[in-house]
Amino acid sequence: MKFAAHGKICNEVGFILNGSFRFFFVKDGIEISNYFSFQNEFISSYRSFLKREPSLINIEAMEDSQIIYFSYTSLQELLKDERVVLKMERFGRMIAEYLICCYEERVVSFVTQTPEERYRLLLESGDDLLQRIPQYYLANYLGITPVSLSRIRKRIFAAMKRQKMAS
Repeated sequence: MKFAAHGKICNEVGFILNGSFRFFFVKDGIEISNYFSFQNEFISSYRSFLKREPSLINIEAMEDSQIIYFSYTSLQELLKDERVVLKMERFGRMIAEYLICCYEERVVSFVTQTPEERYRLLLESGDDLLQRIPQYYLANYLGITPVSLSRIRKRIFAAMKRQKMAS
């Protein structure tokens, strides 16, 4: 399922009940993953949604997923209703704050961490997300090739094995 498509206006903001989504763009015919979203997270090409301009990214499900989505039109209608306008404005602010924090964390991680450090943080999250993301998407997300990811994984698992043996 495609949630947003490059070149088309994104008309929804979604909340993931279960499943996973990949944010990516295409450069020179190559897909480049730049974010993943999972259960209890919001998804949208928010710039496209707010500005009513074509999306710069694609968002697609990586597995069977269930989402609740709010259309731009329905949110605009709710904003006209005096009974809920303040709650809807708060809802919009919460989505914007959430997405801004996600993108800031992503940018900072690329500036301050190596791909191996970023991978270790994913491992330490304790989620099953590393089993749910295909390795080539994960490597792409980390900014490395699948071969480099294999080397990183091999080093990390060898170090973990040595640690267990020393314990």
